[in-house]
Amino acid sequence: MFKHSQSVGAAEKPVDITYYHHPVDSISFSLVAQQHIRAFRALGCKVCPVPLGADMGRQTVPSDSVALVHPLFYAKGWDCLPFNDMMRCLAGKHRAIYGFEVADGPQISAELVEWANHPDLSGIFLPSGASIAAFRDSGVSKELVLVPHGFRRVTPSDRFAYLLRQPEPTVLSFFMSDLYRKGADQLQYFVHRQPAKRFIIKTNQVDYFRNLASLPNVEVVSAWLPPADLASLYCSSDVYLSLHRGGAFELNCLEALLYGTKVVAPEFGAVLDYLDDGNAFLVKVRENSRVSSMLYPHAGSYPDLNIEHGLQQLDHACQRQAGGETTTEFNRAAYEDRYDWCRICSELLGLLEPASS
Repeated sequence: MFKHSQSVGAAEKPVDITYYHHPVDSISFSLVAQQHIRAFRALGCKVCPVPLGADMGRQTVPSDSVALVHPLFYAKGWDCLPFNDMMRCLAGKHRAIYGFEVADGPQISAELVEWANHPDLSGIFLPSGASIAAFRDSGVSKELVLVPHGFRRVTPSDRFAYLLRQPEPTVLSFFMSDLYRKGADQLQYFVHRQPAKRFIIKTNQVDYFRNLASLPNVEVVSAWLPPADLASLYCSSDVYLSLHRGGAFELNCLEALLYGTKVVAPEFGAVLDYLDDGNAFLVKVRENSRVSSMLYPHAGSYPDLNIEHGLQQLDHACQRQAGGETTTEFNRAAYEDRYDWCRICSELLGLLEPASS
């Protein structure tokens, strides 16, 4: 799982960690940080959480602990110390500094490359092979370590069980941010050309989908969902359809896979760390054809989906229990173990231990 120049094994002793996290609890960076902190504590580590921000330098933290900064590039566009000032502050308090980051596209900006190569930084944790390639190809020379997002199964509620009683196949898609990167503009082709399928759009961008929401085969879910309801949404859908052009991990694809929902996704990028032709319906993409400045400081060209192949794969995935159903097979238990939060953090501690000794 972990790919870098050192071997990483399970931790032999607890590590004192100061975990600098995003101050907004509900965004993805914070949700991942919360899982890390919970897992590190379960493994016996002393963890001191500190919100990132302009006041972080005045916080009292354990002396000589290892600093984990998540996200490392929080100083870009947020109320925080300038990056070099933040690093100077942390270097005076901690024996080592590591950062969690992502690359949503095939490159990162020159400014981020300079930050990533900061001399006081011990290494950078990235969630996918695609993110590692983007950092390396952009000129980052620091050690880059693959630390994927994890998965924690919860018992589904019955909130969306009504979808199982619908006669038509149900297709679920998430569009919570970066609509262009998520391929929201491509969804219309699927909705209009597949009227016999019911499309569930989970989004906080309701205005963007107002026209599609007026169609009889579309339902928009905009409410925040607790974990049990989110599990119900996955388990009550026949297919999870991802149309992404880029992304650092695309956690929704992994969650859908592990809840037993068939996955249709582009044959591109971060999802290829855990999706293949044996467990998903992969869709061919076109040659990189567009450049989006909307994703700065992530950069590069992004592929469009091959719509015709996507429609074919969606048809295959939507075949139900009637004869001729197309199925995918994989060892779900092995995947759940591989992406268990405690296992991920236990292996990560194997890297942090030398820095704390």
